[in-house]
Amino acid sequence: MTRIDYNRRRRGGAWQWTIIGLLVGFGCAVVLLLTGLMLGLIQFSPDGVSIASLPSQTPFVITTTPDPNAAASVAQTQTPFVMVVTATLDTSAISTLPPDMIFPTNTLMPAPVTATPTTQSNLPAPTITPGGIGDLTVTGLPNGAVPSLMSIASQLIPVETGQFQMGTTPAEVAEAVRQCIDQGGACETSYGDDSLPAHTVTVNAFLIERTEVTYSQYIAFLNYLKTQGRDHTNGCGTTTPQRCVDTARENELSYIRVDPASYDITLDFVLETPAVFVSWYGADAYCRAIGRRLPTEAEWERTARGISNTLYPWGNDFISTNANTAGSETPAGAPLDVSQFQTGSSGFGALNMAGNVAEWTADWYGATYYGQAGSDQNPTGPLSGINRVVRGGSFADRPFFARSVQRTDRAPDQRFPFVGFRCASNEESPSLDGAGLPSNTTTNTGGATSPLSVPAFSVTGTVDPASLGAIATADTGGALPTLPPTQIP
Repeated sequence: MTRIDYNRRRRGGAWQWTIIGLLVGFGCAVVLLLTGLMLGLIQFSPDGVSIASLPSQTPFVITTTPDPNAAASVAQTQTPFVMVVTATLDTSAISTLPPDMIFPTNTLMPAPVTATPTTQSNLPAPTITPGGIGDLTVTGLPNGAVPSLMSIASQLIPVETGQFQMGTTPAEVAEAVRQCIDQGGACETSYGDDSLPAHTVTVNAFLIERTEVTYSQYIAFLNYLKTQGRDHTNGCGTTTPQRCVDTARENELSYIRVDPASYDITLDFVLETPAVFVSWYGADAYCRAIGRRLPTEAEWERTARGISNTLYPWGNDFISTNANTAGSETPAGAPLDVSQFQTGSSGFGALNMAGNVAEWTADWYGATYYGQAGSDQNPTGPLSGINRVVRGGSFADRPFFARSVQRTDRAPDQRFPFVGFRCASNEESPSLDGAGLPSNTTTNTGGATSPLSVPAFSVTGTVDPASLGAIATADTGGALPTLPPTQIP
C-alpha cells in the first residue's frame, strides 16, 4: 500500500499564505486611499495645479520701524508683533499705523467685563419709525437723547462766546519745527501750511465734553444699536450704511468684543481710556445718540486755546508732564485714562486736548480754507471734501502735532488706533446740572443716575445736511489731504 506524504502539502501552504497576505494588505491600502480622497484628507492632481492653488494662512510680521518723529525712549523699546491675517481681518487701518506707535496686543484675555448702560425700567420700549438709515435721533426728550446713554455721557463744560486768533504764523511754525528737530524729530514747515494765515474768528457760546469718549460709553452705544436692529458694521452714517468701529472680529488690535447678543470689552483696564478705531461716522452717530454733535474745528481750537489763546492748552511752551505724547516725560505708547493730566487742562477745563488721542471734528478738511473770505464767523469748514479734520495729536505724535493750532485730516470711513473724539452741544440746549446730565435726572448716594420723569419717545430717521454734497477732487478744485509723513514698515 502506498503511503500519502502529508508533510509535502504543508510545505506548499506557506507560499499561499504569503500571497493572501499581500492581497489583503494591498486591498487595505486601496480602501484607505479611497476613504482619504472621499473625506478631502488627501488632494490629488496629475498636474499639481489644484494643490498649488489651495489657500493657506500666512503669518504677516509687522514691525515698528523707528521713526524720527518718535521720542528716543519709544523708538528704542519697540517690539514687533505677529498677526495671522485671515479673510475676515480688516487691515485698512493697520496700514496707516504710525511707526513709533506701541499698541498692546490682546494676548492675555481675562474674564470679559460687560459695560451695561443704566436701565430705565419705567420707560416704554422705543418704537422705530420707518425712515431709512436715519441717525439715532429721539423725539420727546432733552436734546433728542437716548436716556440710558445720556445718563452716562461725559460732563459738559461751558465755553463762552468771543473772538480768538485761529491758526498760526510762519514764525511760530518755524520755531515749532526747530524744537521738533532738536527733540530728534523730522518736522518740516510745510506741515503747518494749512494752518496759515492766522485770522480772527468769532464763535458763539457752546458746551463741550470735558473728556474724550471712553470705551465704557461707546460700548453702551453699540449695545443700544443692537436693540435697534443694527450693529457696528452698518449702524452709522446718514445717507449710506457705514461701519461705526472695528471690533476684535475684524481687527486683532481692537479691545471691543462682539457676540450675537451684545458687545463688551476684552480687557477691563481700558474701559476708561478713549474709544479708538472709531470712524468719523461712528463718532458722529454716538454724539447724535446722546443729543449732542461733534464740535466744529473752530470750536475745538477755541476750547483748546482758552481765553488766553495759548499755543498749548496750558500755555505757549510744551511741558512734558502735561500731556501723553511721544515727547512726554514718560511716553506711554498707548492711550491713557481720559481723566489723567489734570495739570494740562485748557483754560475752559477740557482735558487731553493735546495728546492721548487725536480727535474727530465735524468739518470737512480744506488745505486752503483759512485763506478764504467769510470763514471768520462761526465757521463750519468747506461744504464738501474728501477727509475730515482731526485735531490735538496723540500718544504717538511729537509735540509739534499736539499744538492747538495744528491741523490733520483723515478719511471719515477709516479707523485708527490713535484717533478718538469728544462731543459738543449748543449753549441754548436744555438746562444741565453740574455733572453734564439733563435736568430731569438726579444722582443717588451711589453715584448712579435715575430719571424723575421723561415722556415717551420714538426713534426717527434723519439726514445730516452736512454730509450731503459732491465729493471734491483735485480736478474740481477741492481740497486734497496733506498728512504728516509716516513710514510704513
